[in-house]
Amino acid sequence: MSGFLRGFGGRVERGRVLVAALGAPGQEGEAPDRPGAVPRHLRDAGFEVIVAGAVPSVLAVAAVARDEDVDAVVLAVGAGRHDAVGELMSALRDEDLSVPVVVATTGDGAAAPSSITAEVAVLSPDAGPAEVVGALERAISGAGDR
Repeated sequence: MSGFLRGFGGRVERGRVLVAALGAPGQEGEAPDRPGAVPRHLRDAGFEVIVAGAVPSVLAVAAVARDEDVDAVVLAVGAGRHDAVGELMSALRDEDLSVPVVVATTGDGAAAPSSITAEVAVLSPDAGPAEVVGALERAISGAGDR
């Protein structure tokens, strides 16, 4: 996208963000079927939010990110699914997308696994509005430096 702040219909927006939970609802080790308070925190801060809900694969997340022309992706992952972060980064590259990824961990998945790199921000399950918005702002503004 062209910038952090964009005008749309006379309204200034801070960026277009895809929020998705990886996996089918209720599967063990998967993210929940609703991404929680993250979309609300982002909307309250002026971001345009596309909520994909539970998405079956990282390829589907990347396709939605491409189709929706997003500035960033927030991916909710459950414990044991951190391998999906590297897969998502690869899928985004395959779609010729250079967008930052913020990982919202659920349950006991708060520890940053080895597959999470410097280009990925991690949110703990108890992240508040300021932490959510700050992580996304840093991710989007940092992506412009790459």
